[in-house]
Amino acid sequence: SQADCDGAKNALLNGKSDSYRTQLQTQLKNEGFTGLLDTFVATPGTVTCTPAVGAQASSATATLAFSSTMVGASTSGLTQLITAMASKNLASSQSVLSTGLDSANETTKSQFSGGSVSFDLSTTVVTGIKQDAQALAKSIEGMKKGDAQNYLQSQPGVTSVSLSYSPFWVTKAPSNPKHITVNFVNNGN
Repeated sequence: SQADCDGAKNALLNGKSDSYRTQLQTQLKNEGFTGLLDTFVATPGTVTCTPAVGAQASSATATLAFSSTMVGASTSGLTQLITAMASKNLASSQSVLSTGLDSANETTKSQFSGGSVSFDLSTTVVTGIKQDAQALAKSIEGMKKGDAQNYLQSQPGVTSVSLSYSPFWVTKAPSNPKHITVNFVNNGN
């Protein structure tokens, strides 16, 4: 019956919406955009039922083609905006370590003709001391292990330092800063 065909259409559309929303969000992310989940729209096409409505059969198949859309905002643009806004409240020795964009909450306020969207974005930004690995590597080049450790420990915001030299008989940092690897571990404060 037509009711069976329409019921299959609704079941197909409702059952796949979440997976298509996630798929579109992933595609947008791969293209450098942050998907705005509130803008997801699935537009169903026509449903094709086999056998045709009114025919008898022991089993039936329903096929539904539909298009889905989602608006995306430039991830690099959002990162720049968030960093600029957060930087207004930072001391000169601090920088933005994470914009929190991956876990941000967005709420679409309005959609305009032509595809423009107005939305609110709520995120938690992590800040800390400026992390300039090249400058730190340059500052400890050629230093003995103890001197390098003391220097790094004296930097603002540093709570602990772990130095590793290879091979084991090396006792000072390389004289070429390109051979020094600096890793920062944020303790989440």
